[in-house]
Amino acid sequence: MQFLLLLFLVASLGACKSGERLAKKTEERTKKELLNRLKAQYLDFEWLEAKGKGKLKTEEENLSFSLKMKMRRDSLVWMTFKKVSVEGLRLQISKDRLETLNRQANEYRAEPYGKLEEQLGVSLSLRELQDLLLGNPILLERLDFKLKQDSQYYHLSSPLPQNGQLELWLDADYRIRKSRIQRTEAEYMTVTFEDYQELNGKYLAFTKILEAQNAAGKSVYLKIDLNKIELNEPQRMRFKVPDHYEQWINGYKQ
Repeated sequence: MQFLLLLFLVASLGACKSGERLAKKTEERTKKELLNRLKAQYLDFEWLEAKGKGKLKTEEENLSFSLKMKMRRDSLVWMTFKKVSVEGLRLQISKDRLETLNRQANEYRAEPYGKLEEQLGVSLSLRELQDLLLGNPILLERLDFKLKQDSQYYHLSSPLPQNGQLELWLDADYRIRKSRIQRTEAEYMTVTFEDYQELNGKYLAFTKILEAQNAAGKSVYLKIDLNKIELNEPQRMRFKVPDHYEQWINGYKQ
């Protein structure tokens, strides 16, 4: 389930509507103009609640799940994952800590926030992490993009801070249609988004599809369909560790 969370985060990096015909043609733009257009798509909030469902396929398993996500800006991220209406994992992310409740194993784990940054392979503030989950553009000022262009897409590419490369494909409306992270020749993640919907005057893709392969050649498929997003309604986020749960803090059993 922690791996599922990591995939969910990465799936928020890009946007693409699979099989969509692109009627408009791109116009000549500079890199600065494109980055400014991306920033114009930024959707801000104070509170957020999102609900949806997902499918995960690997060589070992094929499962469906539902998810709920709540956020308070610059303060907290709260998520639950359920399988057949039974909660499997609850997590809470603050500026200094990542906490998980594994309901099936009766287990609580707490790690420093930096552990999540290590798994993602990039340094992110909590605010940037929240933007990543929502689909807002991030890291635009910190990455050194190069621009190529044809009649359908603007193609932006940049090396990542630790290793690998990020590629983004934007359409004529300046929406990210595809993203790809290439760590090594064999290790990659490609994301497509579907079902764009308007939210507070901005357009967000409610369906995200991730296909990835690790260095050993194992592949994973993750699809997430959000069916509800509400903004700026105060949320209650419960996170209480039951007394009988086994507790692990920073990798050590308590």
